[in-house]
Amino acid sequence: MRQLVIDELSREERDNIESYLKRTVRIGAMEGMFWLAVPDDLLAEAQQGHEKCGPFF
Repeated sequence: MRQLVIDELSREERDNIESYLKRTVRIGAMEGMFWLAVPDDLLAEAQQGHEKCGPFF
């Protein structure tokens, strides 16, 4: 699992990104988290063989 933290956004930039994500992707189980689907061609070989193991959010 990977996490990406961007901490140099203005409040307006953060709000714009959050608004976009709420409109376009699946909302995660925790507030402020979003489910971003990763294309199969970006998955490692071990991940490609485990469709039943995910998604976890």
